[in-house]
Amino acid sequence: MRELTDELIAYLDRHLSLLAAGRDRELRPWISRAVGVVPGADRRSFTAFLADGPAAALLAVLEEGAPFALGSTHVPSHRSVQMKGVVTHVRPATEAERPLIEACTGGFTEDLGGIGYPLPVVRRIVTWPATAVEVRLEAVFDQTPGPGAGRAMGAP
Repeated sequence: MRELTDELIAYLDRHLSLLAAGRDRELRPWISRAVGVVPGADRRSFTAFLADGPAAALLAVLEEGAPFALGSTHVPSHRSVQMKGVVTHVRPATEAERPLIEACTGGFTEDLGGIGYPLPVVRRIVTWPATAVEVRLEAVFDQTPGPGAGRAMGAP
């Protein structure tokens, strides 16, 4: 699948746990929590937001053409999706994007509180300043635990 469906766009608008991954030129993996995601208007891209401090090592290896993966999980339902693609642009997040980032992470922390994590702890997730990583979508996978886990979405 190289285009986000209406259903996936609606899923991305939920409170999600987000993990971003990339690799350096020596193929060493780097991972960080992402603090927001927004689908591209073209449906063939997405922008992931990474907090500058906690994601510094991953951000250091992300350049145009680099592979990128974003894993997402809706904590209450365990629904999980992984999107893979290629970085097209890395830029500072804007103040206009900050409310989206705060809403995404705020909703995720509230979900964690709902399953017993102490809110004073989970609300410490650093979200700002952030960097926007724009990605051209190449594949989407269902990662929800169960018999379909790992299946490419859009595949039979």
